Amino acid sequence: MNPSEKDIEQFIIIRDIISKVTKINKDEIMINSRLYEELKVDPFYSAEIKLLIEEAFHVAINDIEVMNVANIRDIIEIVNEYLQSPDSDFD
Repeated sequence: MNPSEKDIEQFIIIRDIISKVTKINKDEIMINSRLYEELKVDPFYSAEIKLLIEEAFHVAINDIEVMNVANIRDIIEIVNEYLQSPDSDFD
């Protein structure tokens, strides 16, 4: 499935966050990059990445959902779900 323009915009934001936190070159981070196997994101980084994504998109993501994320596309799908949800209050 080809990503939409909105998905690409979200990917760029998420890619930049992951790059900032992990110091991985942005060019090495792809939409299907596997966070733990390919990018070697550890739990400390994933917590910081989650917080920065929540701030960037003004959503509050459930910790359990984050544990089930395999790649960046999964993060985009979660963000989209929260953005479309009427209960997506971010305090």
